[in-house]
Amino acid sequence: MLADRGYDADWFRDALEEKGIKPCISGRKSRNEPIKYDKRRYRRRNRIEIMFARLKDCAVSPPATTAAQSPSYRR
Repeated sequence: MLADRGYDADWFRDALEEKGIKPCISGRKSRNEPIKYDKRRYRRRNRIEIMFARLKDCAVSPPATTAAQSPSYRR
């Protein structure tokens, strides 16, 4: 599983490994011991994030229904 440093937690890594999923998560800077991970695979994570960003940009937006409204005056 590719994930960024935000998902670097021992409990999360343990849960992935229990399910047979190999984590590819860069360690946080505050870790005492560095975590080994596949740096080549981790760099490819960027491609996945770009794809999801493009999907969000291409999503169908609701039609523009706002029309110029005439001012309303209350007396």
